[in-house]
Amino acid sequence: MNHKSILVLMAISLITTTLSAQTTIPPGRIHEPGISFTSLNGFGITYKTGSEKTLFRIKTALLNMNFGGSKNTNNSSTHETKNTQLGVGFALGFERRIPIAGNFFFSSGLDLSGTYTWGRSKPDGTGWITENSGFITGLGVVIGFGVAIKSKVVISAEIVPGIFYIWVKYTESQTGSTDTETINQSQNLGFSFNSNSAGITVAYRFGK
Repeated sequence: MNHKSILVLMAISLITTTLSAQTTIPPGRIHEPGISFTSLNGFGITYKTGSEKTLFRIKTALLNMNFGGSKNTNNSSTHETKNTQLGVGFALGFERRIPIAGNFFFSSGLDLSGTYTWGRSKPDGTGWITENSGFITGLGVVIGFGVAIKSKVVISAEIVPGIFYIWVKYTESQTGSTDTETINQSQNLGFSFNSNSAGITVAYRFGK
């Protein structure tokens, strides 16, 4: 199974999980579907439900999307490199909100998350293709601030430091060949900031 098939299957699984969670939530609670932005080329869908103080949360994301190329001019010659980069991520957890002043609140909680990324670089005229794949999973602490506008729109920003396992692999292959060579592989377990989980979320609140 290639990387694209894995990404498609993960995306379908995440969407199915989100829809299932929405249909099994009992009435009489707050619901907050929304959109999150992790960077200029990363966004996702969030869903939170619960009371005004404690909410269950689920997040899916498309990350680091890049379908383009770059040009490098050297000694009057121009070389073009075609790049493809994308990834998917998910997070499950909860958050607790503490009112600060007016409609502003402080939020804290826990997230269990996972992220898979894949990329390819193909320099023009070399006959070589470099691919990279990576996986990040771990438990993070949610720390954020937010504001509710007219009790309907909720805007929040957060960071997620925690303990994460990171695995990355780089391979090279020639065009038209099925043989690949691993040129670098690394793995690490430690404390870090999961940049794929941090960001800004805009949500619509209803229910109760």
